[in-house]
Amino acid sequence: MSTRLQRFAFRWLAREETVRVADCVHFAAFRFGRGELNPYENYTVALSRRTQVADVRARFEEFLRGYRPVNMGEALGVRLSGEHGLWQFPWARRPFAATGTRPGWHDNPADVPDILTHFSARGILRSRIEQEFRWLEAALHSIREHGYQPQCYSGHPQARRLVAADGSARYLMHDGNHRLSALAAMGHTEVVVCFVPRMDVHEADLPCWWRVADGSYEPDDARRVFRAYFDGNPAPHTTGEPAVLLES
Repeated sequence: MSTRLQRFAFRWLAREETVRVADCVHFAAFRFGRGELNPYENYTVALSRRTQVADVRARFEEFLRGYRPVNMGEALGVRLSGEHGLWQFPWARRPFAATGTRPGWHDNPADVPDILTHFSARGILRSRIEQEFRWLEAALHSIREHGYQPQCYSGHPQARRLVAADGSARYLMHDGNHRLSALAAMGHTEVVVCFVPRMDVHEADLPCWWRVADGSYEPDDARRVFRAYFDGNPAPHTTGEPAVLLES
């Protein structure tokens, strides 16, 4: 779905629902509200426990330097039989556009739109990492001082709902990861999310998913990608050569 069509869908077809924070998940299969590895949440939880800021930031940088996936299997911590570019979801009608030498990778680190999901072989701009620090710290400070007020800012977090064969659901976050991390750090167990029912991905429909139906994905691989968002990411360190931190 194009960005423009997605915006239209969320504006006119979206539904709001209160869900468990523990059922929300980052693109890289890092789950929220479960006390497990999630770089955003780990950062805000450590700050809320008065850990030294320098130590918290150093751990976040260390994670970013080691998390450098080049395919979906590495990104989600699952073993796939085929090679699938980053964020080439088996249910996606249109393949994710390549932006450099491979999907999810950019030649210029300044062009990386999100440092947890997109990468550059040249390294990571320190200014982008510091931007993440500001966003995470601002979200935590705002909720701690004023309470959670999504209506005063950018609205409720937007997600895509994934529905398993047993009826359980996960909410794959399109935005709101910083707020969710702060909410989890503050002990919140529920959050209102916005999703479009017509965009739901049902495990029961797996044979009809676009990339499965056209043969791009083996059914077993497609299921492993889907299940990663239910089971979490057990293998976030993907490279033996840490990324370079670039000052400019």
